[in-house]
Amino acid sequence: MRLIVSRHKSRYREDGFDLDLTYITPNCIAMSLPASGAEAQYRNPIMEVQRFFETKHSNRYLIFNLCAERSYDKALFKGQVVRIKVHDHNPPLLDQLLEFLDRVTKWIILDKENVIAIHCKGGKGRTGTFICAWLLYSSIVRTGEMLVRGCWRR
Repeated sequence: MRLIVSRHKSRYREDGFDLDLTYITPNCIAMSLPASGAEAQYRNPIMEVQRFFETKHSNRYLIFNLCAERSYDKALFKGQVVRIKVHDHNPPLLDQLLEFLDRVTKWIILDKENVIAIHCKGGKGRTGTFICAWLLYSSIVRTGEMLVRGCWRR
């Protein structure tokens, strides 16, 4: 069911994981909602997401939940979750983007091994908007054209 829902999106399939999650840069991850209950049948099971972060980036991750409509227990991720409530199918407020950019910058500066993970419900719209803003803000890319071409990945 998860494969049908994620369709052609990149999936992380390594080391026994199969998650709707992808590395945009070595320290930036895009993913869909960590879900529980019936929703975990077609989204990322929250306990697998927890296992992923504890296995791959223990004590070095900060997750941004961009869902106004969904929350989960931050304690599962040692409290390392920042919730910025952006409504689905709507652009973020400028203050929300600035809050995000400030938090990400402070987190990344603390340690070069630190990782950020960004998600909304499906891991596309709001997630992509915030990641593009960070790539431009941090000068990883200089123009929108570079985003479209994926130049920073080379």
